[in-house]
Amino acid sequence: KEYAYGLPEESLEVVEHFLQEETLGCMSTNGKGTIFLSQNGHAAYTSHIPKALRNILQQRQTSLPTPIYVSIGTKARFYVEFEDGKAEWYGPEKLSDCLEANADLDISSVAFGKLWDTFFVVFSDGSWEYHGKGLPRGLVRLVVEDRRRLSDLTKVTLGPRGEWFVVAKNGRSWWGGLSDDLDNVISDVLDEADDEDGKERVVDFIDFGEKDSYFLIYE
Repeated sequence: KEYAYGLPEESLEVVEHFLQEETLGCMSTNGKGTIFLSQNGHAAYTSHIPKALRNILQQRQTSLPTPIYVSIGTKARFYVEFEDGKAEWYGPEKLSDCLEANADLDISSVAFGKLWDTFFVVFSDGSWEYHGKGLPRGLVRLVVEDRRRLSDLTKVTLGPRGEWFVVAKNGRSWWGGLSDDLDNVISDVLDEADDEDGKERVVDFIDFGEKDSYFLIYE
């Protein structure tokens, strides 16, 4: 796995130290704040992640199950899940309704869009639900019209300016609404064949934050 990112200067020390020292399990950014979870449950984060999430992580006893998944958005929204399947979140009431109505399903991803009530949840069986007027039209067209509501997704991320990224279970990915800067970064990444075996590069993950910030994972 390789990484490319455009994040605030004050975040870079935390980001670079984590990527050098830990094996990345999960990450999320909203631009101002960035959080990483390692595969062994260690959390590292910058100072501007949502305050309620920071309090949860700082006050949690080390004997309790470690966090395994986290997603943060703008407007202090977040979702964090622990090894025992328990989760905490802050967001619109419709998100709580969605999670509680599907409590029998494991969560694969939770994404927060540009408006307070905009979110997209993917469940471990590939099914998904979304809500909010601010959902990008390109994303809705992809999952509803082009792919005819197929229940085969593994991950969706959203950004504060209408950015979106989708991965299906077959490994195929789609994205849209990107800044020119990130579009160029991805073009450069995909144009570079792996020198050792000539394989095409694949974009595994993109998350988006304010002021066109981003974090990209590819291989």
